[in-house]
Amino acid sequence: MLQEERIECPSIGQLNHFLSNLRRNQHGSKSMTMSELVDFVTPRLQMPLDVDQPFIAGYDAPNIEKRWFRLFITTKRLMSLAVKTKHILADATYKLVYEGYPSLTIGTTDNNKKFHHFGIGITTYEKQEYFAFIFRTVKKTVENVEGVEYEPDTLIADNAPEITNGFKDVFSLKKRVNCWAHVIRNIDSELNRIELTLRQKIRRDILAIQVVDAKEKFDKSIQLLQQKQWCVEGRNGWFEGYLTGKPSTSNGLESSHRAIKDYHNGRLRKRLPLKQCLQEMFNLVSKWSNKHSKVSVIESVGEITEVENSNYLEFYAKPVITTQDWTDAYKWQRLDK
Repeated sequence: MLQEERIECPSIGQLNHFLSNLRRNQHGSKSMTMSELVDFVTPRLQMPLDVDQPFIAGYDAPNIEKRWFRLFITTKRLMSLAVKTKHILADATYKLVYEGYPSLTIGTTDNNKKFHHFGIGITTYEKQEYFAFIFRTVKKTVENVEGVEYEPDTLIADNAPEITNGFKDVFSLKKRVNCWAHVIRNIDSELNRIELTLRQKIRRDILAIQVVDAKEKFDKSIQLLQQKQWCVEGRNGWFEGYLTGKPSTSNGLESSHRAIKDYHNGRLRKRLPLKQCLQEMFNLVSKWSNKHSKVSVIESVGEITEVENSNYLEFYAKPVITTQDWTDAYKWQRLDK
């Protein structure tokens, strides 16, 4: 269009220079020195009285010269959710911080399989010791807030060994749920090498195995398959009966990554410099925490009024069984299978 109007088109270098200046004017300097990071973190390390005020529950900088650091942001209310379950969901997401640091997300699900955040972390790397730091920080903070020992024993995540081993460094792992969505994607990748008709038969068998309700049935079914990649100990927690009543995927956590990036009109999609990203994450964690309060506080002309929280997010102690669920169960029972 510019060429049709005989207007000189800017080069790629000129466009990058323009965008770089625009980001600098909007968000300030891209880089954050370690001393600036310490100045940001230090006043936020103390646990506040307000249950919905975010704070940095854990901070560590094992190598300042190499800019290695890790921190975790949460609130007392979010930490109080942890003692209601014995399972944890954990993952990492990228493209939030301009410098490329991963953001580690962690939470749990209620008995209606609704996901609830514990907080969010920023670390230099997505390694075992960094996940262990997040788990250890959650454990310490929950025990300080609730005054009880916190020992979850079940991890729901993709098959990343860094998450598994990080969990084992802090907790005693009894159940390792391998996210079914990741399992089937990896299986499909392997099956693509096989002729179509045979591939469809194998995949149909695998889908049938996934819905079995007991480990004995699962083990017997696996003996009929030659493909064993997702069937060895530690990687066989992807069938529905492995952890009854709990999710067989980490989709609830992973779908929250999109909500994180869409927060504040997609501000976190812009890969903000670390300092601005940290401030946005404080606001985001505060929002998560306030959603678990049944009342909202409104200040006006020096007066404080409590009103019902229209965005209240309930943590269900029991699953919600709908009329449709009862209808489907009745139809299934009539099949006499």
